[in-house]
Amino acid sequence: MNKPTTLLDEGADRPGRLEQAVTVMVGLFVFLTPFPHTTALKEATFYLPLAGMLVLALWKKKTFSWSTPLALPFAMLAAWGAAGLFFALDRPNTLYDLVSQLLKYYAVYFLVVQFYPSQKGFDTLARIIVSSTAIFSVGAIVYFYPVLGHAFSERLGHSKQYSFFEMSTNYMCFATIFAAILASNLLLKEKRAGVRALLGVALVSVMAATMLTQTRGALIAIVVGVVVLFLSDRRRLMAVLAGFGIFVMVLFASPESGTRFSPQGILGNERISMIRMYLEMVQERPVAGIGFGMEILQRQDYMKQYYDRVPESYRDSGFHVSPHNLYLDVLVRLGVVGLLLYLAIAVIAFRMTLQASRRNPGDGLCMLAAWTALLIQAFFADASFGAPAIVFYLNLAMITILWKAAQSEEGLLVAGRRLHMNWQGGGMMLWRRVTKEQTALIAALREEVLALPDIDRNGESGAETAWLANRRELRRKILEDDPLRFLDWDVVTGSMFVGNRPFIDTELSYLMNRPDWKQVWEDIIEEDPAGDPKPYKGYKRSSGNRIHQAYHLCRFEEEAGLPVSGFPLIVEFGGGYGSLCRLAHKRGFSGLYVIFDLPECVALQKFYLGLLGMPLIEAKDASRGGRGILCTSDLAVLAAVDLRKAEQGLFIATWSLSETGVAFREQIVALPAVDGAAAYLIAYQREFEGVDNRHFFDAWRGKKPTIRWAHSEISHMPGNFYLFGRR
Repeated sequence: MNKPTTLLDEGADRPGRLEQAVTVMVGLFVFLTPFPHTTALKEATFYLPLAGMLVLALWKKKTFSWSTPLALPFAMLAAWGAAGLFFALDRPNTLYDLVSQLLKYYAVYFLVVQFYPSQKGFDTLARIIVSSTAIFSVGAIVYFYPVLGHAFSERLGHSKQYSFFEMSTNYMCFATIFAAILASNLLLKEKRAGVRALLGVALVSVMAATMLTQTRGALIAIVVGVVVLFLSDRRRLMAVLAGFGIFVMVLFASPESGTRFSPQGILGNERISMIRMYLEMVQERPVAGIGFGMEILQRQDYMKQYYDRVPESYRDSGFHVSPHNLYLDVLVRLGVVGLLLYLAIAVIAFRMTLQASRRNPGDGLCMLAAWTALLIQAFFADASFGAPAIVFYLNLAMITILWKAAQSEEGLLVAGRRLHMNWQGGGMMLWRRVTKEQTALIAALREEVLALPDIDRNGESGAETAWLANRRELRRKILEDDPLRFLDWDVVTGSMFVGNRPFIDTELSYLMNRPDWKQVWEDIIEEDPAGDPKPYKGYKRSSGNRIHQAYHLCRFEEEAGLPVSGFPLIVEFGGGYGSLCRLAHKRGFSGLYVIFDLPECVALQKFYLGLLGMPLIEAKDASRGGRGILCTSDLAVLAAVDLRKAEQGLFIATWSLSETGVAFREQIVALPAVDGAAAYLIAYQREFEGVDNRHFFDAWRGKKPTIRWAHSEISHMPGNFYLFGRR
């Protein structure tokens, strides 16, 4: 295994810290969405991560993919809005709104997709949205009713005494309904009782806020959303609708609410006047609209000419100038062309949710329900600016995240990996199809993990507890995330993959200055795309991990005077994800390679090496003298390695044997595969969990006088040591 790294390690790279900071700030921006009076914080948590993303792009420390099915309609809508500058009624405001609204919301979408790109990111966003909206809902209800003294028959936030400003009555339901659907979905997935209780409280809170607004469009939207969400579970659907019906009957028992939902209240609504007034405007500019700027629509002196054209019996005595309808708003501002582009975005998003549902039915139906509910609400309220627009683009971002995850397991187009883009030149994003072989490997990986027994014990030490947590997290990632990009997972990068660490420069320089660099090591360190490893900043054809492990092999061959290719047997204790095994084979090894590791790591090793077409074999094949790679977590298999074979073999343990308990490592070093080896490549740290590793290895090699040892501290990694040996 590689020496574990974390963000807080000394020497952790600045780009990694910046990426973490940007991710946190984007999450905070999403969290602030429902809260009024937080404009300064929202601006800071938007522009700071945007600047951070640009810095990462300029440093070329993170690769950004802009390729989604929504990219083209987004670009066309922006282009059409910009073209409107030539015929806009208010050009300055059109330019301002294009930048401060449309392009800003695009940036929000791409920030969320880039920094929350996985299933874990999707779940994290859902929790952020549910928690923030629940907090807002509770605060709004408490403040509006008990504190301000409004009766519960009054509409939440609809009062001359107080409104929630940018989260007014008509707007807040965009956030609360989205949160309600996400909370319902999280409840279906969550198994922990305490978390389920919190989610239940959150769901009740956002549903109560939604009902108390008495917004007709919101009630229609939430009913349709619930129906879509529970399409596959009729029993649960009927129970939810029954509860919803009781809630509505209790809430609307008052005369005020009854009047609002009566036929007269609906037919006499001011929206009919608004629709007729705006359709008068559309008749004048049906194709191009008045321009993207919307300030002119708030001017009664300008709008009065259209108001006067509405038949007097339909006129709204209050002369409301807001369209209260996203589609009508777009039609007036961008014309028929703009409306068609918006509808194209809506249809493409629907298609993406359906594609995502093939891999992930639960989350796919969740986003289908949320998107359907939002588009229904948009018939009754503006959604092109403010909090509703943020919710609109958060929906699209989360749909995109699910869609991208789905592509890794279906025969649909997926973006070429970072390695392809960075190492094969041209700077163009390549596209390829996931093969049947890769799909089969993913299925086999998950089947193997699902067959493992539960981890139901706690560690006896801090290290064991940490590794048990890692095992649980690795299982979860394998089952829920994209295995084709497992080298992006924190649980892997934190324990098996050395990235852009400062000491890699020293190791790369050592390899490049060798006389056999061109003949041997230049090819050895060229990275494979499997797993989507992050390229090394100083040599993008490789990764920090590949360089680090090549350095191990090179130093061993130099000190021991033996080529790795000359051994008929290699036994590796703790093989990470199989990278060092891959290197040994690139160096020319063609014998039996045995990796002993934890069960989850063994499954991942088989997957990685299988992606590379490496010769994997079973224990029965090895016992018959077969060559190939045997990955096992069965100690009996390791113990069965024949002493005669071991006496010709190489034993490898890089920061693995030194991270086990003393009793277990004593058991391991006594096995024939280890005790009888002809050569040793070991790396370890001075101390681990109170164990003096240097003392242990000094005592151990003292028991093996027939081995010629080379023991030294790794100069560029103080406190870490190499122990090489050969007969």
